[in-house]
Formats: sequence, structure tokens, C-alpha cells
Amino acid sequence: MTSIEADEWLQLLAHHPIFDGHGVRSGKNAHGLKVRERVALRGTDLFIATGSEVRWINLKACKDAFVRFESKRVGLRSADSSKSKSVGTNLEAVAAVPWFRLGCEALSFDIDRLVVNASGKLLVAVGLHQVAVLVLPATPGSAGRSTGGAFRAARLETVDEKQDNNGVWVDCRSMLLGTATAATPKGKSKASRRHSAGFGAGMSVTANWSARTRVVDVLWHSLSTTDSHLLVLQANGTVKLYDVSEDADTPEQTVSLFSAASAGGAGFAMSQAVSFCMGSSVSAGWSRATLYVLTNTGQLYSLCPVLPRRCILDLEWLEDLLETVEMDVREWQAEEYETSECIYTPPELVDARAAAKWLGQVLKLDSSKASERLYLTLPASLVQPAAAQGPYLFQPEPMPASAGDYDSDSSDASSNVGANVHAADCDPDDA
Repeated sequence: MTSIEADEWLQLLAHHPIFDGHGVRSGKNAHGLKVRERVALRGTDLFIATGSEVRWINLKACKDAFVRFESKRVGLRSADSSKSKSVGTNLEAVAAVPWFRLGCEALSFDIDRLVVNASGKLLVAVGLHQVAVLVLPATPGSAGRSTGGAFRAARLETVDEKQDNNGVWVDCRSMLLGTATAATPKGKSKASRRHSAGFGAGMSVTANWSARTRVVDVLWHSLSTTDSHLLVLQANGTVKLYDVSEDADTPEQTVSLFSAASAGGAGFAMSQAVSFCMGSSVSAGWSRATLYVLTNTGQLYSLCPVLPRRCILDLEWLEDLLETVEMDVREWQAEEYETSECIYTPPELVDARAAAKWLGQVLKLDSSKASERLYLTLPASLVQPAAAQGPYLFQPEPMPASAGDYDSDSSDASSNVGANVHAADCDPDDA
């Protein structure tokens, strides 16, 4: 198959029925966000958010349908033309591939973003003020399962090839974060959906659904033992860490990034968080346990250490950190002196001593050290990060970005599937 043919099935996929409905082809949604944010991949599975619904199709099935059609077409062309029969078009072949609708009652809001966790078992759907976590059904033929076992059991209806390809409803467990409402599969009925308050439950709707409390970013924590820890960032600088496998209602940790002073006052623009990321999970130093937060004014803050209660850590990384901070303690002790009135301790020495104490306590949690990787359950005294650091000073100052840099792509989601497949990761250590 030539490269042109290899790309052709992706172009045909843009016309698949899965992309029909609630602004999927419009380039931006009702909140002005790019549709690219509402596409997620799990291997060859493609998930698309349209309105308050998540749709699912297998890309390999689409490509296979295209290849089968082309092979059949070439075979008929080489045969006697008088015996050949019409086989339709390659567009019809790709458009006929079955697709699925995830039945989730928790999805009662317009979805702006989809993010799959590393194991591919959980999918988070993000709205302006609400976050829902979906437990994805196993795909047909998943390892350790009979072909289609769990997947077939999750279907709410069967595929009828004689009907139009309008999607098959699939049962899917879901939960809203930060609420006391337990969500059950919604099936095909939209009338039974409950509208939850989302973050800031207990406040008035006006106070809760404000620009300051909207959800601006989410991130699965890479050091989670269970791959179930989700970080949620709100515009007001609040960072919440949930273990969705244990409690989707109450966050495991909550940290406020901004003080009252840094949040702005009369005559000053209010600082708002706009995005965040973790350091690389394989980097040296504190970066892998550091959360970097960017604001709308271009300022960068950090929180460290940000670790889930149930975490997996490299023994070598912890021991290297401890050796480094112990060297810092010895170096800064020379700057400590005593007067008749007080003892002056450099702030760097205070930080180094605190870090050495923290690392020593973490290492004592697994005194055997029988493995290079430690599966730890941290006590409450060790999971809360220190106060936020920042804003940081960039030298030389970065070039300002023009508004056009953020609004140059108005193409639709269906034509950007290939671009999302090859999306690159961002490593904060390279910043």
C-alpha cells in the first residue's frame, strides 16, 4: 500500500457517522476550545466527545475495512468485467464500521476535554466546572478474556447490519468528582440525567459556577501505584488530587497555589491558573515529584513534593536525593551562626534539613529495600506538599506570543485524527 493510500483511509474516516452531531465538525465548541481537546486515544481506540456524549470507534477496524475493500476492488478489476459486480465505494466501506456510544449518567454537561490514563482503563471527561471519570469496558479480545466477553456484556443493544450505523450503546460505569451523587449507567435515556453542582458543592450556583472556580486542566499522576490518582486544577489556583478508585467525592489532597496577595487586589489583574504538568517520571532531582503551574499572566509556580498516598518510587532516586540534600546541609551549615540574641539559620539550610528529614522518613517505610521500586503507602504527614514556590524569573525573558499563535487552526476534529495520533509529550525538565 502506498503512502497516499495509507493516508486515504484517514481522510475517509472524516466522513464517518461518529463525527456527526453537536458541533464535532465546527472546529471549536461552545466554550471556544479547540475540538482537538475532545479527542483521546487508547491504542487503536478513538474516543470523541460530542456535547455531553462520549463516542468510541476502533481505528484498526476502519483501516481494515478500507484495505479489504481495496483488495476486493483490485481483484474484480482484474477479473472478467462481464462477471464483476458493484461493490460500492471505499467511503461506504469505512462509514459502515460499527461505533459505540458510552452510556454514562455522570455525563450531564458539555465535555471540553478527554484524557485516558496510562493503563487505558479510565477516561476522564472535563467540563467547565465538572469532571467525570468513566470506567471503560474491555475491548473485544482483550488479553485474559474470551473474545468480546466483557465488551459484549456491556452492550445495551446488538448490532443490526440492516439498520443505519447510528452507534451501539455500551454500558459504562461513571462517577462525578467532588459530589456525593453516585452515578449509574444512563443507557439511551437523556431525561434521567441528574445535573450536579460539580466543584465547590455547597456554594450557591452563582458562586460555584464562576470564572474563578472553573476547571482548567486535569492530569493523571504517573507515580500512582493504582494508576487512579487524578490531579485537577481550577482557575483560582486550587489543586486537588483524587484517588478515584477509593473516593471520588473527597480529594486526597487540596492545595491552594495563590495567597490572597498573589491573587490580585484592587487595581490589579487577578492571577488565574491556566495549565499544569508534572516533571518527567524518569528525571533526576525533585522534578519527577514537582507540579508546575502556569498562570494567565505568564508566571510559573511549582509545588513539591506532589505524590499520591499510594505511590511507586525508585529506590535509587530516593537515595540520590538524600545524598544531595545531605551535602546541601553540610554546605549551608557553615553559614549558620549564633549571636547573643538569636541563631541565624539560612533559609536554604532550613529547606535542606526539611528535605533530608522527609526523605529519611519515606525510606524508613520500606526498611527491607528488597526491590529497586518501592510500593509505598505514605502517611498523611508525608503527602502534603510544601508551600508553592514562585513566580520564577526567566532570563533571558521569553518572546511574547501573539494571539494568532493560538488561533491559527480552525480545522475540525475529524480531519485531525492523524495529528492527534502523533501528538508529542511535553517534558517540563526541558523548559
